[in-house]
Amino acid sequence: MISDMLLPKMHGLGFCKKVKEHPDLGKVRVILMTAVYKGMGIKKELREAGADDFLEKPINTAELLIRI
Repeated sequence: MISDMLLPKMHGLGFCKKVKEHPDLGKVRVILMTAVYKGMGIKKELREAGADDFLEKPINTAELLIRI
């Protein structure tokens, strides 16, 4: 699953946590992406939310395909 961090009515980290906690979706890999959150500071929060990977925008298509 690929999702932006900035979603209407829910933050991407909360969305990721909900996916990972769901009994039927918990094993789905989640890749979050953003143009707003950058650097090492966000990486701890991503791990805590259960994100499997993270990409900064603008997205490099080749890099996205490698991670998928």
